[in-house]
Amino acid sequence: MKNHHIIFTRLAAIFFIVCGVLGGIAVLPAFAQTSNTNESASQISEIKDKIRQLFELQDSTTIPQQDKDTQEFKLRRTTLTLIVETALKQTSAARDEFKKVQLPNSDDWKQIHDSILSSFETSLAYYRDIEDRIDTDSTLTSALLKNIARDMEQKKVSEIDPLIKKSHAIVAAFNVSDMLKIADERLIKIKLDVDQIYTQKLTRSQTLKQLFEKASTTLNDAHDLNTVSKEIILNAYTTSENGSSTEYINTLYKKLKFEEKTLASSTQTTNDISRPDSAIIETYLQKIITDSITHIKSAYDIFMKMSSNVKAYLK
Repeated sequence: MKNHHIIFTRLAAIFFIVCGVLGGIAVLPAFAQTSNTNESASQISEIKDKIRQLFELQDSTTIPQQDKDTQEFKLRRTTLTLIVETALKQTSAARDEFKKVQLPNSDDWKQIHDSILSSFETSLAYYRDIEDRIDTDSTLTSALLKNIARDMEQKKVSEIDPLIKKSHAIVAAFNVSDMLKIADERLIKIKLDVDQIYTQKLTRSQTLKQLFEKASTTLNDAHDLNTVSKEIILNAYTTSENGSSTEYINTLYKKLKFEEKTLASSTQTTNDISRPDSAIIETYLQKIITDSITHIKSAYDIFMKMSSNVKAYLK
């Protein structure tokens, strides 16, 4: 009985990994709402139900072992099929979101674009092969399904999840750029109103000027963070041996690894800088993208505070 529970725990672990595919960067859901969200939620619910049935089957003492083995195989195959279908949909959704991004027209960005899209197609082909094998291979057994599930988990953790994180980072960074364009336009319009108010001497209060300067500074900070996020992506995600990119990442890593909060999550020794810990770089990248969005939100909060005053003076 203990071995059966270990097997199902492994299968359940894969399920939770699959469910987390679209987690990526925490800010991404604000930008990328896919049309298959409800369908994926339904499949996840069904997967949970199948896993529950597997546990109940193994705990049953009234079903003959032969019947139990037959039912177990069918449930395991159905569950793994659902997991693969969900992974396919979520990976495809991440690819489609990435394809919408307009990257700069340069060789380096084109290399990143082509490499990520190629990796997505490879990942989707991998899932389709598993799906086809589960559907057509008459030699499958519960033990083979277990091995497929184990291999799938390893593949996701080592290759597919990092790929999706990269694509999410790029989508988020360039969506922030779009948000900044809109915020800049709003700032320009507000500046015209503020200039008019002070030119016509409609108030002696410096509040509006101070609020405008604060909003302007906040958006400038967001721009700076957005620029850094793209620099990190450009240098971290290039696949060729680029000396300047390597130097950039090594310098950034040395800076980050000695910051107390980031260092706490590192598994490398303080003296090991030969192979930068990609997890530290990814965590920092996620942080500055999130911070840039926070700055934009803060600027809009200031815009709202200014709005009523501007309308009052110019009515």
